[in-house]
Amino acid sequence: MKKFLSCLFTVCITFSAIAQTNNASLEFTDIPFDKDYPASMIELAIPSAGSKLQGFMYQAAGKGYHPTLFLLHGFPGNERNLDLAQVVRSKGWNVVYFNYRGAWGSQGQFSFKNCVEDVVNAVYYIKQEKERLKVDVNDLVLFGHSMGGWVTLKAVQQLPEIKKAFVLSTWDIPASFKGIQSEAALMAIPIEEFKDVFVLNTSYKNMIKPVIANSSYYDLAQNATQLAGKQIVVLDEHHKNEHIVNAIKKINPAAVEYLIWETDHSFTNKRASLIHKVLDFLEKDQPESQVEISSNDALHQPIIGFFEGLSLIREDLLLKYTTKDFVLLEAGMIWNNDTLINRIRPLKNTNFERKNSFTFLSTKQQGDFAWVSYWNQATINRNGKSSTPKWLESVVLVRQSGRWKIQLMHSTPIR
Repeated sequence: MKKFLSCLFTVCITFSAIAQTNNASLEFTDIPFDKDYPASMIELAIPSAGSKLQGFMYQAAGKGYHPTLFLLHGFPGNERNLDLAQVVRSKGWNVVYFNYRGAWGSQGQFSFKNCVEDVVNAVYYIKQEKERLKVDVNDLVLFGHSMGGWVTLKAVQQLPEIKKAFVLSTWDIPASFKGIQSEAALMAIPIEEFKDVFVLNTSYKNMIKPVIANSSYYDLAQNATQLAGKQIVVLDEHHKNEHIVNAIKKINPAAVEYLIWETDHSFTNKRASLIHKVLDFLEKDQPESQVEISSNDALHQPIIGFFEGLSLIREDLLLKYTTKDFVLLEAGMIWNNDTLINRIRPLKNTNFERKNSFTFLSTKQQGDFAWVSYWNQATINRNGKSSTPKWLESVVLVRQSGRWKIQLMHSTPIR
């Protein structure tokens, strides 16, 4: 549990919110000034697919690494929930806020799908900058409002290291356009009927075209199986997303909380209650039963975590996801944890960057043993030179004390 910061001098600001039974209030106090490790605001230029995302971090006070909340805005992003960000930061958390590609001055082209990719890239960037930004990469949480809620539920599927997500009034995108069945029907609608969103650098019709062409991608209920093992709060002001929550609960019944409050889309009269709810969620430890589950997600996590250790040059991650007698067989060579760690240590404090992607081919489990095969591709940048090696790999996993670990890995480089 995270410790609440205390202070000697307190300025109390009370926020009132109309609740179902009583008014909620919030005491927001000054942060004690730490002359060695003060709270601060850091401007960020987050790389994403060749573009730069405008953003910033509210950095928590105090020495050491801090848990970090990613705050994802909606469409187009007028409500930023920065009152929440300030309070969360006062409780010892970093908060990262940024604008998606093509939104509010960020470079690149805006699209719903690009927003998801931007979040994945932002998380990767923050992890790479963990030393400078003082980020505890093992304690990251997503918070998304409206379209940002949709983005949160899509992005967290691609981020196995993130186990917690808070979704505020998620936008069910395909439901908004279900009356438009074809691109021809879309183009026939007079442009005057579409809202002018000038802070985004694409037209409304261009945003909708991909939704019509591939509605299943945007349908959160159809993608719910990828949310197994995640701890999720869904908070709404209506019942329209109930089918999405029910789909998630089918595969994740113990770790989904669904609430409906009497308020508007921005939760205007419930700010104190909202902040309290988010703080409670951040403080709540994830149940151990939800950390490791018998699903493909749990079996794939050691593989993803192992290669994350290679990317971040984190010896602790290599040891976390492998057994003591771990062996890697690759191109006629035999590696163990000691030889791997000795190989990656010289990369520390060098211009090295590695990003991994996986295509899982087969996953089988029998008792406390499992077998997984997959394609593994990395994008590696080192000293200004880039390469994209690819391997065909398989692993043998064993379950030890309730946790899956890699015992044997066989890797074949693809020339």
